[in-house]
This record gives sequence, C-alpha cells and structure tokens, in this order.
Amino acid sequence: MKKTAILGLIFLLLISGCIGTNSSIEQYNKQYKNDDEQCKRAITDYFEAVKTHDLDRLKSLYSTERRKMAQNASLGEDEYEFINISQIVPDKSVVYEYMTFGRGKNKKEEDIKGYKVDFEFKLKNKAKVVQDHFKFILVKESGNWKIDDFGH
Repeated sequence: MKKTAILGLIFLLLISGCIGTNSSIEQYNKQYKNDDEQCKRAITDYFEAVKTHDLDRLKSLYSTERRKMAQNASLGEDEYEFINISQIVPDKSVVYEYMTFGRGKNKKEEDIKGYKVDFEFKLKNKAKVVQDHFKFILVKESGNWKIDDFGH
C-alpha cells in the first residue's frame, strides 16, 4: 500500500512537472512570436518612413545609441515610387556578428534580434527596379524593440 501511494505521488509530481514545462514552453513561444512581430513591424515602419521622408518617425524607431549617431542625418533627395519588402527572415548570424564585432559586446543575447530583409524599390523618374537586401539588428529597450544597426 505504501509503495503504491509513493508511486502514485511520484507519478503526480512527474505529470505536474510536465504540465508546468509545457506551459513554460507555450509562454516562451508566445513571447518569441510577439517579439518577432514587433521587430518585423519596426522594420516595415522603417521602410515606410524612408519612402515618405519622415525623419522624425525614422528616429523614433531607432535605439538610443542609433539616435545619437543619427542626430544630423537626412534622408536625401531621392523620391521613391515604391519600396516593397519581399521577406523578413530571422538571422542568428547577424546577431553573432553584432555581438562579436559590433556594439553588442556588452548586451545580453536575448535582448538582440537579427534579420535579413530582401526588398526592391524604384525611384521616381528612373526606369530600373532595384533589388537589394539589408541586415537589421534590433535591441530591446524598455520593453520595445528598436533598430540599432542596419545595412549590407
């Protein structure tokens, strides 16, 4: 009888542990999806701000460090007929490069996201559609994902 009670207790503990683990995994997946959506929204907003020459909007998407670097920035004279994003893909190699060679050396990996973005654009008064790609680094600041670096 004692043996059965002990085995039953162990069984209940194992089941409750598994349920707790599944719940934790679900919560992690939900947070990851939310973070991913917020990062992709910031990248999409970046291209929209570039297209519409909205420098204030653009700077609001930047991290504190990036904003300092962009104090005297301008968006140039180019007018875009369109900018189309074909894909935004998470890319861990971008995070590795940033943490190894960039400003991410003193940041936690969970507060950094990297993306490869393929896009095309056409300038007004130009016949050619240009296909390009950028790498984006986003960092978490006060619970929000901000663009900290981008380029080829």
